[in-house]
Amino acid sequence: LFPANILGVNFLQSIKDLFSHQLFIPTGGVEIEEKNLQAWFDAGVCAVGMGSKLLQQKWIEEKKYTAILDETKKALQLIKLIKETKT
Repeated sequence: LFPANILGVNFLQSIKDLFSHQLFIPTGGVEIEEKNLQAWFDAGVCAVGMGSKLLQQKWIEEKKYTAILDETKKALQLIKLIKETKT
């Protein structure tokens, strides 16, 4: 679903039953915050896409690869925690 921040979790919840065998991956505005990620996974997504949230242009230009790594680790840890609590 793109752009996820415009369509939102409520949109997904309202169409999900119409596409019962479809897997959904929101991208475009998914935030690296537990509340935001939790809402998407609670709505039934199988994964989330995070482009510019992980690969910010200024970090690339300034070669701040540690920042990219740190944000990626944070996102993965939050998703792991969310998925573990669902099982």
